[in-house]
Amino acid sequence: MAAASVWLTGRPHGLFTPVVETLAAEGLPEPFPHAFQWSTHCLSDSELSQAFASAGFAETTIGLRSIVAVWADIATATSAVHGMPFGPLLAALPEARSDRILRAVAGRLPQESDGTIHCATHALLAVGRT
Repeated sequence: MAAASVWLTGRPHGLFTPVVETLAAEGLPEPFPHAFQWSTHCLSDSELSQAFASAGFAETTIGLRSIVAVWADIATATSAVHGMPFGPLLAALPEARSDRILRAVAGRLPQESDGTIHCATHALLAVGRT
């Protein structure tokens, strides 16, 4: 038996999407290969099913799971970037540029009327059995 969780193609990826879009637009170097190419981080249900079949699993169960991360405000949401693989990239920049980039990320975040930030993420969970 094996299990996997992958982001679903064509759906938002929480805070990661606005962060990656901003960093790529700023022309920053990728902190790891293909970091800014979301197609390498996502699969459709048929692609995930095919991957399990190719690995020799006779039966695969796939389900969709969606979560919404909520931050109290813009500052809390943008501070979360420092805990991502992109954090060291921002930390190495001059403070003024890092602050400008975080303000650009903030401009891409979905802010509710009460000031909270809600970011949805959609993933496929698969379990394969031989």
